Order: sequence, then structure tokens, then C-alpha cells
Amino acid sequence: MSLLQAEAPAVPLRRTEWDRRFYHGRYNRWPFDDVVSFVMRHFAKAEDRRAVRLLDLGCGGAHHLLFLAQEGFAYAGVDGAAESVEIARARLAEAGFDPAPVVQATFDALPYAEGTFDGVIDRGALTCNRKAEIPTLLEEVRRILKPGGLLYSTILNRESSSKDAGTPLGDGDYTDCGGRLGEAGVLHFTTAEECRALFGAFRIERLATSVETTEEPSEPRQVVAWNYVTARKP
Repeated sequence: MSLLQAEAPAVPLRRTEWDRRFYHGRYNRWPFDDVVSFVMRHFAKAEDRRAVRLLDLGCGGAHHLLFLAQEGFAYAGVDGAAESVEIARARLAEAGFDPAPVVQATFDALPYAEGTFDGVIDRGALTCNRKAEIPTLLEEVRRILKPGGLLYSTILNRESSSKDAGTPLGDGDYTDCGGRLGEAGVLHFTTAEECRALFGAFRIERLATSVETTEEPSEPRQVVAWNYVTARKP
């Protein structure tokens, strides 16, 4: 059974501003280890993994979807960029998996019925928006989750040095940031405490912050910091 709403029209593969960005993860080949840990911790013991519906929000080139498919879960992916959708579909088909569950859509109008998913993975997608926009996007995520469903979300922490090269827009929002985030457009940087308010419509089950400092001879000192949120729909 398709995870798309029956009444939802097909979304055309149109070129968007996301196609001009390269931070989008469309060329990643392997899943992030924290996503693997989240999925396996919460869903691996399901009696029938084919009945566990998981959505990758901002799926890029299917690096998480391939992992979900290989592990036997009912996977779906949504991305705002046409090129990412094309790459993801091609990679899934090449590996022998159904490419149809990958669609292009904006996160404020996800083409799924209420209560469709057991889990939603947001590996750095929601943070690519202004703070004022994120609550609306989180409400869409909450809508498509089943009661008791889980959201795993990673949001940039304000300790990250990449924002220092960017242009501040106020409210923790920046654009034209440096390093590997340079092509990401608008980004929101927050704190662990602010995450509690941001995810107020959910029940937070785990909130962790990672701050990593890197120093290399050919690169300036970098601080990479993320908030990792596991939250459940009441």
C-alpha cells in the first residue's frame, strides 16, 4: 500500500532553489551512524519490519533510504530538490528497491495522511529554515506521525563556528555561513534549552548536544555542534 495520500496529486519534478545547493546530502553514500542507532534502537525488534513505516525528511540521494530498505522497513523519502529525488530514485532502483516512495514536496505540505508514520528522521533538514518557520514544519511532522510515533531531529547548536562567517538575520538565523555549510542558505542555530520549547508539541525522550573541535594544518579551527532530539507524539 502506498504511503502517499490517495487524493494527493503527483508532485512534478520542478527545479527549485535547493538544486543550487550542495549541502543537501544528495551525494552521500552511507547513512549517518546516529540515524542507524535511532532506527535500530527503536524499531529493529518489530515483529514485522514491513509494517514499520519510516519517513526520511530531506532524504537527499537515498543514503538513509537504502539502509531502511535493506533492513526491511516500509520506507518513504521526501525532498525539496528535484535532483535529489532523481538521484534517490535511481539509486533505489539500481539496488533493486521500489523508487516510488520518494517524492518531491515542501515540508509545510507533506503529501501524507494523518497518522501515516511510526517514525520520522530529520537529519539536518529542519535546521535549514528560519526559526519562525520551524514550528509550522514540526506541526506537519506531528500530523503525519501515528500517536506514539517518534521523531529524530538534529538541529545546529549555536556553539558551531560556521555561523561566525555568516550573516546574522536575528533570532538565531544565519545565511552565507562558512565551511561545508556555505551552500546551505538560511540556517537556524539554537541551544539545547531552546529545543525544549521548539519541540513543545512533542514529549522529548532524549536531548543531547555534541560539540566537536577540529584542527587541521590546512584548515582553520572548526567547532561543529549539534542538538540531537528524540521526541514522541503524545
